[in-house]
Amino acid sequence: MDLRRSINTKIWYDPWFENLSINEKILWIYLLTNSYTNMLGVYEVSLKKISFETGIDLPDINKAFVNFEKSKKAKYTDNYVIILNWIKNQSFNSNMKTSAINVYNNLPTNIKIACGQVVSFHLGELKETISKDSKGFQRIPKKEKEIEKEIKIETEIESEDEIEIHNKIIQELIDNKIYLETFCMNEKIEMELLVSKLVDFKNKTILKGELKSDLNDAKSHFMNWLKYNRDDKPIQKPKSESKAEQYLKELLQENEKQEENNY
Repeated sequence: MDLRRSINTKIWYDPWFENLSINEKILWIYLLTNSYTNMLGVYEVSLKKISFETGIDLPDINKAFVNFEKSKKAKYTDNYVIILNWIKNQSFNSNMKTSAINVYNNLPTNIKIACGQVVSFHLGELKETISKDSKGFQRIPKKEKEIEKEIKIETEIESEDEIEIHNKIIQELIDNKIYLETFCMNEKIEMELLVSKLVDFKNKTILKGELKSDLNDAKSHFMNWLKYNRDDKPIQKPKSESKAEQYLKELLQENEKQEENNY
């Protein structure tokens, strides 16, 4: 069955959307309308698949998600897209609300945590309205109190303030051009990959509860983390010739010239 997704025309007057690059606008519309979307706005899709369907290069997709997360619009973690205000901007009937809650209940624990309190807050609002507007619709399999307790347990693992501080510190590293350029030079890593790894590091440390409140501590932890999570080959500098090698090369060239002259 075909899925239908609509976009409010007001998006073209949204100052945030107006300031996006062309690729970011295409990606944002794709995130709202692709075939993997659901009632929760949290769904699994690989970056390679996104790149294939949009025609946007992977480095540009990574940069766009950094911008989206910084603007608190969406995030990408462990192959899942999380659109933070999806529920807020939808007009749901009771069946749709039930579907959104069921999608959340079936998410992996780490993705529930990554959703954070924004998504959980909107889910709480949905539960409050289900009993008011649904006669004749199927009820949620779990009791509302059980769902509320489940969401509360998952979202209280880390406080919102600690996560906010952690995100700001990692974002400060991402925005620090001097730090990035120095790191790339010393560790022989491409800029796009470094930014991608910083985003990955931020999300993984949140899931493990290893939140950072100190910039130097974050730098040190990231350096150690990257040693075990680096999947590229360091950029190799051209090997310089020794004086002996240069001398031997010159002798060979002279011999070649002499042989040519003899002929």
